[in-house]
Amino acid sequence: MKIKSQIPQRRHLAILTIPAIMVCATTVSAVEVTLNPAVRYQTILGWGAASSSPAWVSQSLREALIHEAVNELGLTRLRLELQSGNRSNTRPWEQENDDWDPTNINWPAFNTNDADERITEMVIPFKQAVEANGDPFNIYVSPSLFNGGSSGAAPVWLLNNPGEYAEFALAYLLNLKAHGIEADFYCILNEAGNSNPFNASVVAQMIKTLGPQLEAAGLSTRIQFPESISAQVAWNNYIQNVTGDEDVWPYVECLSYHLYGTNDPFRSYIRDLGVSLDVPTAQTEYMNLNMNYFYDDLVLGGVSYWEIYGIGQCFEWNPNNTSFGRIRQYWNFRQVMHYVRPGDVRIQADSDDSNLRVLAFTRDEKTTVVLINGAGSRSVSIHNLPVGMYGVCQSVGGSLYQELGLQAAVAPRGTGDIGALRIDIPSNTVMTVYAYPGMNLSPSVTDFKASPDYLTQSGPGRTAPTTTTLSATATDPERDSISYTWSVTSRPDGANVSLTSPNSASTPATGLTVVGEYVFTVTASDGPNTVTRDVAFKVHADNEPPVPIDVHNRLPVIITLPDSSTQLRCGGLDLEGDPLSYRWTLIRQPPGASASLSDPTATNCQVTGMTVAGDYVFELALSDPTHTVSESLTVTVYPLNPSAPTISSAAASPATMALGAGGTRLLATTRDADGDPISHWWSVKSKPAGTSPTFSAQGSANTDVTGLTAPGAYVFTLHAVDRTRFARRDVTVTVVDTGRN
Repeated sequence: MKIKSQIPQRRHLAILTIPAIMVCATTVSAVEVTLNPAVRYQTILGWGAASSSPAWVSQSLREALIHEAVNELGLTRLRLELQSGNRSNTRPWEQENDDWDPTNINWPAFNTNDADERITEMVIPFKQAVEANGDPFNIYVSPSLFNGGSSGAAPVWLLNNPGEYAEFALAYLLNLKAHGIEADFYCILNEAGNSNPFNASVVAQMIKTLGPQLEAAGLSTRIQFPESISAQVAWNNYIQNVTGDEDVWPYVECLSYHLYGTNDPFRSYIRDLGVSLDVPTAQTEYMNLNMNYFYDDLVLGGVSYWEIYGIGQCFEWNPNNTSFGRIRQYWNFRQVMHYVRPGDVRIQADSDDSNLRVLAFTRDEKTTVVLINGAGSRSVSIHNLPVGMYGVCQSVGGSLYQELGLQAAVAPRGTGDIGALRIDIPSNTVMTVYAYPGMNLSPSVTDFKASPDYLTQSGPGRTAPTTTTLSATATDPERDSISYTWSVTSRPDGANVSLTSPNSASTPATGLTVVGEYVFTVTASDGPNTVTRDVAFKVHADNEPPVPIDVHNRLPVIITLPDSSTQLRCGGLDLEGDPLSYRWTLIRQPPGASASLSDPTATNCQVTGMTVAGDYVFELALSDPTHTVSESLTVTVYPLNPSAPTISSAAASPATMALGAGGTRLLATTRDADGDPISHWWSVKSKPAGTSPTFSAQGSANTDVTGLTAPGAYVFTLHAVDRTRFARRDVTVTVVDTGRN
């Protein structure tokens, strides 16, 4: 199994010679860091994050964040989750079974509108930004179906019919391809086995069903597996349990894990399996990442893909809807992601001080070294660097990164092409030493903002504020002097804006007297190069109303009688930070129903007494001291389903056959006492090694099966499902080699 994508080389500009700037000159005994380019490990294939963003975020802010995530942080990969749960503003990808035929996609039954919106607003702009840099874009699809979460449990018909699951997945991948995007990977389930019944056997059957359909549809998408909650669970509960299943592994081309739990030595086991299979490994989720996790995943896990849980783990969406902030480990992660690009290969790097951890990468004879320093300042000597000039930058304690200028790696006695570089590193610092391309590099704008970041005009008789202060900071690789120029890019009609000091890093902007959006542009220049950033700013007429956040129900999400309760959940966002109050109201229910709200003023409100099937419509009233806004949520209660489908007969004709006879016919009789539609699927439960049985009508009760090319027992399972219940029946076919004595 090979990774098919070719890694394009990063583009370079013209070369310009620059004198070296020595970062340090000291006689203190140094920590020895030794590189060994001959020992090569994994190739880096991408840095990723989940693709979700709040529904209330404007597209202009979303695009600004995409620019920052791709061009500054260095992300190239997205995790795309299918819509799930029951929310006020969206519905699941497939809320009810589309047509009970797993071989036919009934498109009107799928929620393509919300999927298309996510793809258009987030995925396509992200892909375009990545590819504009000459990097390969990577995306994988990973649904979530948690029994106890807001996603809701997997419907019975989806969980217990591999054909229905394959249709569910294939439809999403085909819809994505209709936008010109072919997913690189598909995960059967995010954190299978974590509060859901997707055990190894279920996941394996889904892979064996979906894999051939991906190929038949002409998709190059392959399976990312097992995406478990921890490396230990991935190895013990999933990988080990399907190691001998020869029909799973042809479709698996990425091994992935999360970090919630015990991970060592198991991520090393996963790494070594990936090497033996020639497939990459990936760490794809943890909510409390730091640089030690980063290091361990790259070294112990040997990962080629490394992901922040979500873009929100490094950015925060400010309620002004015009700007974002950087939080948590952004600047530390940037020290790796921005400089180490897809196609770079990790090489051996040893430190003689355990408090200084080192990562090193190479491509095209250019080397990047990342030093992760713990407590205490150190002097460091890096050996076996290619002779040449290097840029040096750092983030101290997770603060804004700084360029420190250029330093030369010099060969001993001035000869040879392998040199050394000595540098000081402060306590709790991530420092990057990167090959200098030889031309003057552009400065990087590290901060750009308005303070305050919005204004609200006062009421009658009071003076309205009309001024904000614009500010920017930047750092330059060569330590060149940076000049700043501010300009007004757009303003509301009638606004007369003035910039007090437009040629300074900071300037007041006055005359913000007209309601609307203003855009200011800062240009940072080191002389040869300029970069720009936009600062959006809004003036509001009055106190802004609050915004309802994530209005949904759960526990359970899908209610089928005799279940008769659920929990209403919500949040709220207020621009001014005003105190918020909540009130739930039942505004419509089926005739004869008498639902009750346990605590109508709580963000988590239990509903009971939903004893009649039908739609229950709830309204959330969200208030600050000035405004009240409302949002409705419809919760459907489905009728009782007393009877499961029955398989009254299931047999093969013939049940015993001679080797070479060609095939047999599987025949079954099914019915549902309630008159519910039934979906069928035949799967292979066991078979002689090396055989590949093929069904003529796998989604029908009756089908021919061929490919019985070796003697032995073949066990086929018929799955029959209705809305909430299922039945299974095994049928055994025996093939006899009559030529043997």
